[in-house]
Amino acid sequence: MDNLFDLHGRVAIVTGGNGGIGLGMALGLARGNATVVVIGRNAAKNAQALDVLRKANPGVEPLALTADVTQEYDCAAFVARTLERFGRIDALVHCAGITRDAISIRTNWLGTPTRIFDTAGVRERGRINDKVEKLSVADGLRAGRF
Repeated sequence: MDNLFDLHGRVAIVTGGNGGIGLGMALGLARGNATVVVIGRNAAKNAQALDVLRKANPGVEPLALTADVTQEYDCAAFVARTLERFGRIDALVHCAGITRDAISIRTNWLGTPTRIFDTAGVRERGRINDKVEKLSVADGLRAGRF
């Protein structure tokens, strides 16, 4: 029986794949034999991510593209470049952290001064409610309303 988790021949784009959760996802995909396309705004961090991915799976050559996922032109360009190079896209993993409105609330969480950011850009009358979208290990919690 074939390995059910073997991603050989599959192409995955990971936005925000040059650090944090995005790099972790890219690394997991690479270890599963997927061809990984890292999208990030920082070319130097993209290059570092490529080094990490190459070491994780020397048999698959990853690609890093510098792009801003908040810009429609950049998104169209990285999709086109991925299709041009690999001929397919099997997965898109969106891990880019985006703060659309720079709305944040300063609070104290378990004795630690913290900021909560609305990264989803979906709010009801300026309030951040409901589920936490993701937690950041940086200086704040990033939250969005679903």
